[in-house]
Amino acid sequence: MNNIAISPHILLYGLQLQNIKRDAIKKLDIVELNNTQKIQTSIEESEDIEKIEEDNVKEATNIEDLNKENK
Repeated sequence: MNNIAISPHILLYGLQLQNIKRDAIKKLDIVELNNTQKIQTSIEESEDIEKIEEDNVKEATNIEDLNKENK
């Protein structure tokens, strides 16, 4: 008799267990995403600047090229 009396509560408990939202895809934080993009672009810009500086140094300090131009 007791089981029949509490059967609505048992049914309600079973439905509440199924009422759980599950995320299949990880959510991204927009602020964090923007910060990482800014960091990546600043790293790429610094690498580009370093490449340009290295190229300029190579062009300016290559002694063999200077000797070829003078001949």
